[in-house]
Amino acid sequence: MNTNASSVNETPPPIPSPAIERYYCMNCGQLMTSGASFCPHCGYPQTPAQPQPAPMPFQQMASYAPQQPTTIIVQEKNNSNAIGVIGFICSLVSILLCGVGGIGIFVWIFGFLFSLIGIFKKPRGFAIAGFIISLIDLLALFIILGAFMGAFMG
Repeated sequence: MNTNASSVNETPPPIPSPAIERYYCMNCGQLMTSGASFCPHCGYPQTPAQPQPAPMPFQQMASYAPQQPTTIIVQEKNNSNAIGVIGFICSLVSILLCGVGGIGIFVWIFGFLFSLIGIFKKPRGFAIAGFIISLIDLLALFIILGAFMGAFMG
């Protein structure tokens, strides 16, 4: 029994294989035997056999990708409706100034007009709210004017 550990676990060196020419189908890309005039996979006729390079593995194709990621910056448009907001604020102030007379009517006119103009621009939320408040304020002005007219006339 041989006590030399290197000879017990030693595997024989691999036998070098002769150079193998690889042939690939010009239609489907499958590996073919040399000298085949038709592809055994798809039946496509082949030209006289010439060695072709192996298809590029996916890992090699990935190395051709850009190394740095592309960053796309999308700037959102500032969506604000300043005229609608002004109309809303003027409508709220006109309700508070409803009994003051000329100032209340003056502020109401601005609130009504700005809200009406703001309805045609996006976003419309404040403009619609200001327009509705202006209509309610107009109704309140008519009721107050009717009450004063009734009190002075009758």
